[in-house]
Amino acid sequence: MTRYFFCFIILLCSETGFTQGLNKQQKITDSLMQRFAREKKDSVKAVVAFDLVKRLARIDSIKSYEYLEKGKQHIGNSVYLEGLYHFSVAQYYFDTDRDRCNKALMKAIAVLAKIKTKDSFKLQAKAWFNYVVQNQHTKGDNFAVGTILEKSIPLVEKSGDSLLLADNYFQVGLLFMNNQEYKKASQYYELATNMLANAPADSPLPLRIMTLWADNYLYASDYKKAKEKLDEAKKMLKWRASEREYLDYYYAEGIYYNETGRHEDALASFNKGLATPRDEADPYVRRTLAFEKVNVLDSLHQYHEGKSILMEFLKEGSFTESINNKMLVYHKLAYFNEKLGDYKPAYFYVRKYLTLKDSLYSSQLNEGLHELELKYNDAKNKAKIETLKVEKANARFYNTLLGIGCLFSITAATVFWFFYKNKKKLSEQKEINYLQQLKHVQQEKELEVFRAVVQGEERERMRVARELHDGMGGLLIGVKVNLNSIYDTENLEQEAKGRVKESLDRLDDSITELRSIAANMTPAALLHSGVKEALEDFCTSISNRDNELVFQAKNMQELVLPDNEKIMIFRIVQELVTNAIKHASATRILVDCVYADKKLSITVEDNGKGFDAKLVSFGMGLNNVRSRAEALNANLDILSEVGGGTTALLYYDLENVTAQTS
Repeated sequence: MTRYFFCFIILLCSETGFTQGLNKQQKITDSLMQRFAREKKDSVKAVVAFDLVKRLARIDSIKSYEYLEKGKQHIGNSVYLEGLYHFSVAQYYFDTDRDRCNKALMKAIAVLAKIKTKDSFKLQAKAWFNYVVQNQHTKGDNFAVGTILEKSIPLVEKSGDSLLLADNYFQVGLLFMNNQEYKKASQYYELATNMLANAPADSPLPLRIMTLWADNYLYASDYKKAKEKLDEAKKMLKWRASEREYLDYYYAEGIYYNETGRHEDALASFNKGLATPRDEADPYVRRTLAFEKVNVLDSLHQYHEGKSILMEFLKEGSFTESINNKMLVYHKLAYFNEKLGDYKPAYFYVRKYLTLKDSLYSSQLNEGLHELELKYNDAKNKAKIETLKVEKANARFYNTLLGIGCLFSITAATVFWFFYKNKKKLSEQKEINYLQQLKHVQQEKELEVFRAVVQGEERERMRVARELHDGMGGLLIGVKVNLNSIYDTENLEQEAKGRVKESLDRLDDSITELRSIAANMTPAALLHSGVKEALEDFCTSISNRDNELVFQAKNMQELVLPDNEKIMIFRIVQELVTNAIKHASATRILVDCVYADKKLSITVEDNGKGFDAKLVSFGMGLNNVRSRAEALNANLDILSEVGGGTTALLYYDLENVTAQTS
């Protein structure tokens, strides 16, 4: 089932309002412009102008900025309107400049905190929620849930806005559902529903919550409760639904029927959703529904129709902008063409699929490619095979006679040769075994020396880090205290005071840099928490506007390793990421960690300039990475091509290592 797009789409929709047609939006915008022109009261003009900033930000940024400045002129001495101004600045930069947006949101919250009114509480809550939307991608779902529960919801409760409170509970439920915590998600959906007793009749929120609640039960395989929620949602369709709500409902209903084996009913549900009149809702939702229809057509063996929909996806292009979606489409096209006996296009789409497939699964896909290639070649050469059958039948008889004569002669010679060679092979094998043992012992000694050197380096790193943090850091803080006391002196001249302030700022930068160096030398999270936390902190510290690092982890909390192995794995990833930024000029790097069945795999993939492994010799950095992997008895594969980025895969079988050491 397709799951992850829901949380992202709805999280954004919650801020900007539920989907409305462009014509309706334009009418509202025109009406607000006319009202601003004729309004005389400053406070009302400011509110109308800031409303227009939000509505115009995505369609006409120049006019949006003009109304931002016009609204600012009518703020007067109102603290609330000042906060609303900063909130509107954040909305103006919402899609274009995350840093400016974040700063404006924090400024709005700081200003609004000065007044204790329901409107202030409500706007602060919206600001915190927008801050979550802006930073969820980089800070993760734990940050998002914590901020909504600890910051936004308490403020909404003070504002008394039950509809906004229901929406906040709903968002928390979505985040838990997105992380497969279906029981918690259901609890928050129930809280949200309980807050909607007095919701406006035309509000789409109750229907949306009920539909996503049904999805939640479907993901948890509780089909009975999923059907109950679908039935409740269906009752709301008549008076609450726009295109988006119809698409969401029929998506959930179709998934329910498909999961319970009622494929014809599932197809009917998806067709109803796709037949819904368009009112300019997000087209991605409609295409996701169409892809689920393809899955049902697969179950019904209607391969021609499924293939047509997939080809339309490739032609239109927007659904396949995502690499994951493109891989799904290529994979399905290969499968459908194979089922239809069209092996040439099937082979073509498997090749396309392979270029995008993660290296973890490459061996399995190569087998599929080989099988399709054989089928294609078989189909291509059928005529030749039929012709050769007759020739082979005639030749087989003569070959049999000739073979019997040759076999008799060869057998006698073979018996004599066998005894001679067997004795010689035994002697050679003993010598080979002895040399292999010597080589193995030498390699083990070299690895022991390397491990000792690495451990010595890490101990020295820890010592230097402590000296920097405790010694030099303490000295710098002492200097800062002295400078602060000088700065606070009443008789100090203004020019001298400015120089002391400049020195204090530079000293703060030096202390921050010193702590950063100490942390990089020996990350505290590595020894106190584990590999996952250390790598996540490292990726967060490196990630910025120029270098986006995405960290993903699965089951890493179950990984238990000695400190020396934790450090070894951390250094390998650290070196790979550093090389990607420093040498490959990468702007996006994925660090993906998976731990399952005592097997750890870490993939570091970048979009850098890549290199030809056959022509380029590894430098000291990558050689160190390989040496560390060998010291762990782990496998390291590095795949790269010029202009195509680089993928490094570290595979560490803890069970195999334990067996070898015991």
